[in-house]
Amino acid sequence: MTEPRRLPWRLDLVGNRMRGMESGWSITTESGLSAFYKQRSGPSIPGTDWLIVLRRGSDERRILVRTYAGSSLNGTPEQAQRALNYVAALLRDGWNPDDYKQRPGELTVPNDL
Repeated sequence: MTEPRRLPWRLDLVGNRMRGMESGWSITTESGLSAFYKQRSGPSIPGTDWLIVLRRGSDERRILVRTYAGSSLNGTPEQAQRALNYVAALLRDGWNPDDYKQRPGELTVPNDL
């Protein structure tokens, strides 16, 4: 079994940050953990759990958002951006960070996003 691999960069330092959203949240990707994730319908597949930080004034929330990587076990800046875009879309659609239940895989970016 492959050991989980922490990604060695803070993506917010390379521009993966969103501000000025209608909801008032600033969204930043802080780090990612790449691993093989079990699937109900078959074998494990590679992906990355991204630590997304939401800030609004002094309020800060941390959530995990999963992206699947196809055949590679490497989280990429493009995948991190997909995670940010997904959270931004959720917020635009009325999702509230208070609804996050901290379950692994709870928030997974759809492949078509």
